[in-house]
Amino acid sequence: MASITNNDFDSFKIIDVDVVDVISEQANGDKQFVSMLFESFLNEGLETITTVETALKNNDFKTIGESIHALKGLAGTMGVMQVYEVCKEIDALLKISKVDEAISLLPILTSKYNISKEFISKNYIII
Repeated sequence: MASITNNDFDSFKIIDVDVVDVISEQANGDKQFVSMLFESFLNEGLETITTVETALKNNDFKTIGESIHALKGLAGTMGVMQVYEVCKEIDALLKISKVDEAISLLPILTSKYNISKEFISKNYIII
């Protein structure tokens, strides 16, 4: 199997604006609320990446799997598509015991999280 690279996820939107529009609509257009949700996503994402890095050092693959699965759900709910897609791939690999391949994607997850963080900060966070 060919190695998966960072570029393999570039075809996905950073943010699916249709998802954000639905969230905004459900919040009656409250931009402050949407901003708060994205701030929460960013905090949760950073916490997850830190947890995964620590779990990796301890060979705690159960925690890695649970953390990635949770971040996948959150990213999907918020429309953070590149993070979602990387998490989805890691999650799938872990489920079929391809741990080394899954672990090799963690730097890509960090990269896509950082790209998303910058985009979200510029476009959705209200200071």
